[in-house]
Amino acid sequence: ADYKKALACYRWITISGLDKVDDRFFGARFNTGKCWAMLGDKDRALQTFRELLDTHPDRIVEVARYFADESSLRERIDSIPGFPEELMACCPELFSSAAQGEAGDA
Repeated sequence: ADYKKALACYRWITISGLDKVDDRFFGARFNTGKCWAMLGDKDRALQTFRELLDTHPDRIVEVARYFADESSLRERIDSIPGFPEELMACCPELFSSAAQGEAGDA
């Protein structure tokens, strides 16, 4: 996959604010974080995932589901030293029993 090209598209959506005003683009910020992670930029990925949760606090279960469905992202996060621990510290609500239970039910 060409994560650099995808990142440019997703960042355009988030920089323009389209993801905040049009619900169809909600996932763009998640995909931006995924691209940063796949490119090995842990800090930008963490910042983007935190921004996603702060921008859409009512969609934590859906975001947890995105993570659950993305095995390549989880594998990449696990391959970067310290990333899993920093993700848990930065975005603890993704790992709450409610988010995990709801995401697992889908």
